[in-house]
Amino acid sequence: MNKIIFNQKELKGFLVISNFIFLIFLSYGFKDKNNDYEILNYIVNKNASESICLEENRNNNQIISIVKELQEIDDKGDLLEMDSIKNNYGIQKNEIFENIFNPVSYEHLLKQKDNSNWNFNNIKNPKIKKCKENNNNKTVLYVSKPIYTNENKFALVHITKRTTSYILILQKSKNEWKEYKIIAPMFFQKVKKHIK
Repeated sequence: MNKIIFNQKELKGFLVISNFIFLIFLSYGFKDKNNDYEILNYIVNKNASESICLEENRNNNQIISIVKELQEIDDKGDLLEMDSIKNNYGIQKNEIFENIFNPVSYEHLLKQKDNSNWNFNNIKNPKIKKCKENNNNKTVLYVSKPIYTNENKFALVHITKRTTSYILILQKSKNEWKEYKIIAPMFFQKVKKHIK
């Protein structure tokens, strides 16, 4: 059995490099986490003049299912079907959408599937309250965990409030997240309870 022997100088260099790599990965995770909460605050400030009740779960399954669908159609090579589906979701033919929704970016987007919960200890916005059982008099808002493009210039977030659901695409410009477009809008009615 061969033993690898490091001298003290080599070991010190190895430790410095490994610590540097660890810090890069650690800061990347904090960067996404900070972006997540920056985006949440942006959405809340844009949508609420009063306090809102935020659903704790932040899974991004709706975004993931649309990306998977686009990837599957793209893999088939059916351009007519792809144009039809993109048109149905409101994904326009322009350079920005082509950079977000393409075969290279699909894998990166799909790797960000998340079923975690929002950490209310990281939420500093006083308008945001955690949903409880009885929220009849508050606006209930669901915001998914954002999914980011390769270069972190765009984020996709699934939002549901009252009778609407949609995917909001945000663009980062000058270190601030701003709304770019809304895609995949869905509208539904509240079910009325009938008393017999």
